Amino acid sequence: MANCTSWLELSLQEKIEMVGKMTHLVQNSDIGFKEIQSILESAERVGWFKEVKINPPSDEKILY
Repeated sequence: MANCTSWLELSLQEKIEMVGKMTHLVQNSDIGFKEIQSILESAERVGWFKEVKINPPSDEKILY
């Protein structure tokens, strides 16, 4: 699965800020947490994370 065009068009600074804002929202807002959680659950149901490893165990090799 390739990155979406909208994401690829962002600068590195814009990507960092977007991820940071989402993290801040999840940590500091019940509404934000529930919305992001809902998005993630929907993505999980349709298989977006099927072959994705988030934070793999440290004994696994990470390929870049």
